[in-house]
Amino acid sequence: MNELYLGIDTSNYTTSVAVTDSEGNVISDRRKLLPVKKGERGLRQQEALFHHIKNFPEIIKKVRDDVDIRQIKSIGVSARPRNVEGSYMPCFEAGRSFAISMGTALNVPIYEFSHQEGHIRAATDIDECICFHLSGGTTEFLKVVKNADKTGYKVDIIGHTLDISFGQLIDRIGVAMGFDFPAGKAIDSLAFSSDRNIIIKGLKPFHISGNDVNLSGAETQFCRIISDYKKDEIAITLMNMTAECLDKIIATCKKKYPDIPIVLAGGVSQSLYLKECLKDKAIFAEYGADNAIGISKLGGMAYATETCKGKPVK
Repeated sequence: MNELYLGIDTSNYTTSVAVTDSEGNVISDRRKLLPVKKGERGLRQQEALFHHIKNFPEIIKKVRDDVDIRQIKSIGVSARPRNVEGSYMPCFEAGRSFAISMGTALNVPIYEFSHQEGHIRAATDIDECICFHLSGGTTEFLKVVKNADKTGYKVDIIGHTLDISFGQLIDRIGVAMGFDFPAGKAIDSLAFSSDRNIIIKGLKPFHISGNDVNLSGAETQFCRIISDYKKDEIAITLMNMTAECLDKIIATCKKKYPDIPIVLAGGVSQSLYLKECLKDKAIFAEYGADNAIGISKLGGMAYATETCKGKPVK
């Protein structure tokens, strides 16, 4: 029988628990979005922490319906946002606490990783790549090399947004248009189904300097014109400008790293519009949105090799 590995991830907007096996198959993938009030653009950390704690009993019951949890050999958990010193968000403490409780009850080892590492592993098992981490709170362009023990990653930031992320830009414009938060899916669906001929002309493109991007000016620009155009015109123009910006950065990365594949991960990478525009330029993650699948696989690899980037919690 294949060994089973549990993964836990508590991002600022999704509670996620997943189980994978030793062959890399996804056995269970259970997620629940955190509720955001109409008209608001996100959650405070204490609110996110509360909702994660509230979600876990319901989610773990569903996981138990999918698998025999007594067969679980390890638990992986996202304990911090990114692979940098001092990276911390309170919402990840909910998952870490739950992992410790589950690990103690099941008497299995617990391995800690970053939320970003989970996105990378959910996107690809390639030993080296350029990963565009495009999510609600993060836009970073990363040079990623798998550690020698094959369980975690050495991650170097080669570019990023200098103010807000692409996810924040799209969500903020979407909420201003009247969509519920998170608004990415609504904006993307509208853009994908719209006529390309209605793209608004004459707007300033996103400001790019090397692999760094400024987006706050674009937010101001779009907020000024929202009342002057139809929703489908705003949506497709926003997504088209995003695609053009990413296309330019992909070209820059390919010029500097011609032999390294480019992978797009994170919730924004699930955009149907971006996939259509950039499908021949990059690899898109199958599991891009916030999830625990990559964390589960990393924990399984750590268990199999008895070493990992994150230390087991005693």
